[in-house]
Amino acid sequence: MGAGRLAGVDISATTVRRLRDDFPTATVWEADIAQGVPTNEQFDIVHAFDVMYHLPDADFSAALGHLVQRCRPGGALLLTDSFRTQHRPAPHVTFRSLAQYRDVFSDRDVDTVGIVPIYRFLNRGGWLGRGARWQYVAAAVDAFAPLYYLADSMALSMETANLSLLTCRVKHQR
Repeated sequence: MGAGRLAGVDISATTVRRLRDDFPTATVWEADIAQGVPTNEQFDIVHAFDVMYHLPDADFSAALGHLVQRCRPGGALLLTDSFRTQHRPAPHVTFRSLAQYRDVFSDRDVDTVGIVPIYRFLNRGGWLGRGARWQYVAAAVDAFAPLYYLADSMALSMETANLSLLTCRVKHQR
């Protein structure tokens, strides 16, 4: 889509291999963003989609700080989370409030620009729940995804969304 440089980072060696195969001109690092990103480069856009809410509380601030550092001044930082209240819908998920993100941004020159709700119904786990029967229901649920998309487009709001996109502008590096 015209990007001059495409790079990515993932903690999973399997995912890194797949990304390298699928995007041979991109640079993809295997790393834990809580420990840092293995480059000093800065990018116009840094996007962490479905990442931050999978981090334990002990790693959240450091990981978010590392992502901010990889944004050039004037660059955009895009993140997904619920941004309402902190809650744990599953053992591997901790949704965090906008206030928790702003706490990390408070000592950095980052402005939150806006929040857009992404989906409610398309996130199966947001309304079906978990359990042993989940594996049997998932395939049937996927077959109806176009209807969930339609429902999301008609009834989605910040109050009903279980996942939203936060857009930030990184003004300066500190």
